[in-house]
Amino acid sequence: MLDKYYNTCRFEHSLAYLSKRFNRPFDFFLSFYNYCDKRNLFRTRHSLKKQYDILYSYAKSLEIDAELFRDIVKFDFMLTSGKAALPDCIELVENRDFLNKAKEYVYNEKWLEINLPQAIGLSSHEMSKQLTYGLFRYDVPYEIHKKEKGIVFLQKDGENHHAEFDL
Repeated sequence: MLDKYYNTCRFEHSLAYLSKRFNRPFDFFLSFYNYCDKRNLFRTRHSLKKQYDILYSYAKSLEIDAELFRDIVKFDFMLTSGKAALPDCIELVENRDFLNKAKEYVYNEKWLEINLPQAIGLSSHEMSKQLTYGLFRYDVPYEIHKKEKGIVFLQKDGENHHAEFDL
């Protein structure tokens, strides 16, 4: 369990949020282990998407703010998985207007220089392949108060990058 969820660094913000509900990280992982064990989830291998769904289901069992946690999970997934299809637990809320607004930012050289310099020099074609855009209802990953915003994600040279923009 530690290997799949903690060591991969794919769930960093989700795990940090959940572990704050416990006295020690060990208590959190023990609780998550017991949740999975009770549901016989260790008997089969799970896709990455399914792992996010399992973590989300576990979090809901803790009676957390499901909408907030959905945004945190979405952030983790989009940061580390790029253009992969979203897990079932993540609601797709991005529409054409949002995507057009996001593209206004990334095709603005000055904005790019300040906020996502790793994307400078990418052609339009490379940008369309490497950039992913997410609409969030909360100020994730750092704050948990409501704030609608967009985030651009880039995976380049084995590293994950992101930049926020206002709507």
